[in-house]
Amino acid sequence: MISKIESLDHRFLVYDQSIYFNNITPYAIIYFNFGTMNIHSVAALLILFCVSHIGETNGQVPESKNTYMIRHTVVFKLKHPKDSQEEREFLKAIMKLSSIPGVHKFECLRQIGKKNDFDYGLSMEFDSRKTYDDYSQHPDHNAFVQTYWLKEVKNFLEIDYEPLK
Repeated sequence: MISKIESLDHRFLVYDQSIYFNNITPYAIIYFNFGTMNIHSVAALLILFCVSHIGETNGQVPESKNTYMIRHTVVFKLKHPKDSQEEREFLKAIMKLSSIPGVHKFECLRQIGKKNDFDYGLSMEFDSRKTYDDYSQHPDHNAFVQTYWLKEVKNFLEIDYEPLK
């Protein structure tokens, strides 16, 4: 059984019987579950994906066309016990933030180090200050904050970055 395979250019990730294709179109993520497929079908699907992108970047990871961006990051600790139903529901709800217009490179991450007390991280990028502000004021974001964040987060640290010039 395949547990995890990741392409060198981060174009796809095979993990836990699923394939995640990244950057088929800018900032698009396509998810494909192959639970009952055999290894030959999975390999054929990956080859088809890779062949369809030959010449697109000449084997290089394309540089960002953006001259400006904001990376919004938050690390946090939940009030819930690890692996609890409440934790799973919170994480499922937070993933829906990725569908808000203007959000790119959305990631929800689990802390593996012991250098701080946070359990999770959230990272996303925006093309401009306006798209970041629009995200912050979006009804879905505000509903998440009111319904989940304020009630279920024990501690957090939010940092927003822009590239050095």
